[in-house]
This record gives sequence, C-alpha cells and structure tokens, in this order.
Amino acid sequence: MIDSYRFGKIVIDGNAYTKDVIILGKEVFHPWWRKEGHRVFPEDLDWAIEHGAKAFVFGTGFYGMVKIPDETIKFLKEKGFHFRSMKTGLAVKEFNKMEEGEREDTAFCLHLTC
Repeated sequence: MIDSYRFGKIVIDGNAYTKDVIILGKEVFHPWWRKEGHRVFPEDLDWAIEHGAKAFVFGTGFYGMVKIPDETIKFLKEKGFHFRSMKTGLAVKEFNKMEEGEREDTAFCLHLTC
C-alpha cells in the first residue's frame, strides 16, 4: 500500500523514500536510477523484467516531465508487455485501487519529483 505521495517523497508500507522507485509485488527497488533522468530506456527496466514484471505503469512525475521514448515503446510492444504512463499522483491512485493480486506482476515505475 502506498500511504502517501507528495513532490519528492513517497511512503510505502510505512517506509519513506525520497528517490525514484519501482514497486513490484511486495518489493521496492530503490533508488531507481535511469540512463537519463527524464527518459525511460529499455535497460532502465532490467530489474523489473528480471523480477517477473508482465506489465508496467509509469509515474512520469508530479508534473509529468518523464518521457517514454519511441524506442522504449517499441521494445515494450515487441516483448508483449502491457504498459501505461500517467503523472505519478495518478499512478499512486491506480496502485492503491488495484487488489494486491492484480498488481503482483505489474511494475510501478515512479518518478517522485518534476
């Protein structure tokens, strides 16, 4: 459960994080560093894929500044991954709305700032 989110900080199951995260099942990968800060490339998803992700929800930041480049979209489609992107506040609501079993194989990749 995501307890709260505000610009630059997320609280997950009582634990506070101030760097970007990937949530997959009951695991939190932190800090989630990317090749380029405001773009998500296929190699930025390695941890989630290696840990069984079948789908992705990208939280693109408080203001939606993170972009998913065409090469990443192509990669995700070719590999058969379902994916959506939205501002991080909406992604948090989506996470909390889903039942635990539903989100077990969905990687929530969340940018916490801009």
